[in-house]
Amino acid sequence: MLGSDSSKDGSDLPSTMDNIFQRIYLLLEALQANTPNSASGNAPANTASGDADTQLSASDWQATQPIEKRTSWPSLGYDFDPKHIKGKDAPPALEGSTVTWNDGTLTKSELQIVSTLNAHKDQMPLEYKNLDDKINDPSTPADLKAALQGLKQDPRLFFAIGSQGDGKCGGKISAQDLWDFSDSHPQVKELGGKNDEFNPKNIKGSNPPPAAEGSTVTWNEGQLNQSELEIVSVLDRHKDQVDSLSFDQLDAKINDPSTQPDLKKALQGLQKDPRLFFAIGSQKDGKCGGKIKAQDLTDFSYYHPQIAEYNDKQAKSYTQNYIASDSPDKTKASVMTKSDALRELYRYSDYLPGNLSEDEFAKIVDGDSKTGKCPPQVIAAAQYFRDHPDEWKEFAGDSGSMSTPDFLQKSTSEMHLTADEQKTLDTINSHQDAFYGDGKEITRDKLDAISKDDKADPAVKQAATQLLADPLLFGLLNNSITGYKKPHHFFGGGHVVDSGKISQDDFRQFYDHMSAANKTVDTPATHEASSPDQQKAVADMLVGKDDPPAIKKPKKDVGTFQQGLHEFLKWDSKILDWMSVGLSALNGIPIIGEIADAASIALESEAQAAQVVDTAIQGGDMSLALKLAGINMAGAVVGAVGGPTARIGAKGVAKGVAEAAA
Repeated sequence: MLGSDSSKDGSDLPSTMDNIFQRIYLLLEALQANTPNSASGNAPANTASGDADTQLSASDWQATQPIEKRTSWPSLGYDFDPKHIKGKDAPPALEGSTVTWNDGTLTKSELQIVSTLNAHKDQMPLEYKNLDDKINDPSTPADLKAALQGLKQDPRLFFAIGSQGDGKCGGKISAQDLWDFSDSHPQVKELGGKNDEFNPKNIKGSNPPPAAEGSTVTWNEGQLNQSELEIVSVLDRHKDQVDSLSFDQLDAKINDPSTQPDLKKALQGLQKDPRLFFAIGSQKDGKCGGKIKAQDLTDFSYYHPQIAEYNDKQAKSYTQNYIASDSPDKTKASVMTKSDALRELYRYSDYLPGNLSEDEFAKIVDGDSKTGKCPPQVIAAAQYFRDHPDEWKEFAGDSGSMSTPDFLQKSTSEMHLTADEQKTLDTINSHQDAFYGDGKEITRDKLDAISKDDKADPAVKQAATQLLADPLLFGLLNNSITGYKKPHHFFGGGHVVDSGKISQDDFRQFYDHMSAANKTVDTPATHEASSPDQQKAVADMLVGKDDPPAIKKPKKDVGTFQQGLHEFLKWDSKILDWMSVGLSALNGIPIIGEIADAASIALESEAQAAQVVDTAIQGGDMSLALKLAGINMAGAVVGAVGGPTARIGAKGVAKGVAEAAA
């Protein structure tokens, strides 16, 4: 039995070994069951006659097991030279495979490899010559590592996937290659799941994908089904996370560890509903460019009152089942109060529009406000003032509208502080030497150092830790003297709002002038979430707790003069840049081309200088500005040889650098 394949030559050694191990396995199974020549359980099937054409090969049997448990892969029997992967000549196919870039049959092992690659499109691109590096990378998931080991042994499969469109392989596999390969191989599509996804290249244009069951949604009308309403509601809460999100980047966003659980679930639903993505991303004209922008979500919600109706009901439930975004763990739900609403709007004020009113609160709830991060707690706060218009009018005045800085200023004296916040203030007051003894202001770095100082008083460490984790209290102290309005001077200057520095005078100003409301500690009556609606509201609140606001950015007055200079430099750099590109088109003309090249480089130099100066004035990222200037200048020099096409290529590189830094 073991010698039945001895006639095979050495070139088929791996296949021979597979058969030997498979038959040993069968013998062991037969002995264990005391039934010779029978195979049971999960062992490879075999016929009574042992016919090789009807038995399941060891390789195929392994393909039915979890991929990370595989012990071997079919191979060519020799080391394939990576340099031969490029071009139009496909490597030899493994036994049983006839796969090409758009046709042919895949073996079970090849299907297992492709299915695993499809589950990890966010890990693309892959280069054949660098497969070992990816395999040995500790961060590579176990199933992908196993698939890459099999792919390395099957260069024909790599070539087929990587040669989409024209049958020529460039040595790489991209995520788009995997989508295209799946589309042209029914065997792969039949596996379902990530193997049968909508191809992102088909999301662009004016032809929408098929609608989901129960949906007739378009960019400005139609009905959304329940799943779509839930998806859009969550996307509206995370506009800061989905601005300029392309369909082919959904996997990367879904698998990003920093993506909040509710957003991850919504994006998974969106990926399975390309018609909804298309409808959101095709605002204004019904044509989708392949991306969703924050403004698209705002416009989409405006055109679909069904979303407002859904969000209104949800917001009312939030106010009745409220859990503060800065509450301790295991806090139970309660009914929102005015102080709760003020605190939430204060904490997330950097994401709010410039003015607040009942109309703006309605937009925040309905999803068509120009907010950024908008967790359920902020939606509840907006709904609170919609439900209590008299309280809002008393707070905002007869006009019922106020600027966000004015709101922040007034809310400081009307919100209640927590017991922990008051304890922190009392500790700082009684230990001022610990916080100000060095003559310097309190900063977040200083608080971090104190919280980690083993020699510090435990009460001082606790106060430093609490203040560091409490952006609301930090902001109250930070802006107690300056207030929340930026100064406006011709040449700029003056105080900085949210400077990140708390002077001793700042602390004394707030601590010595705390209002009765500030000193009031709430003890809300809590309740259990019993109904499905209550449980959903509480679940959303808990997700909101895990989505805290970012540290507020300093807000300073650049001055009327500098603002005007900024506008001039911005447009000056653009005009000079495109004049430079235009001149590079003349480089092929004798004599005139040489003059044009020199002028083009000179103009580009002026354009990049203007851009760098503008970045310095605006307080931007100077290292990035200098890097981009270098790329664009190099593009100008290359353009002197390659013309405007080369220049445009350099601009594409610069755009990629800028987006990566964002």
